[in-house]
Amino acid sequence: MSNKLYVGNLNYGVTSEELKSFLADGFEVSDCKVIEGKGFGFVTFADADAASAAKEKFNNVEFQGRNLKIDIARERPRDFQRR
Repeated sequence: MSNKLYVGNLNYGVTSEELKSFLADGFEVSDCKVIEGKGFGFVTFADADAASAAKEKFNNVEFQGRNLKIDIARERPRDFQRR
């Protein structure tokens, strides 16, 4: 399992620091990137076990007025091209 999570259904005003602070409650977060104006982001944890536990703890939990949707981040195919 990956140590990187997809976090969706974010309030559009959420910053990377706010999300990192919220999800670091009991977990070591090594990286957090909110995609501005899109309502989602990616959070990397110290290891796969921490990511799995954070997914269980925070999936469907309310954060800044919205229930988070959390899943394991999937890698983009190498041949993915932006349109």
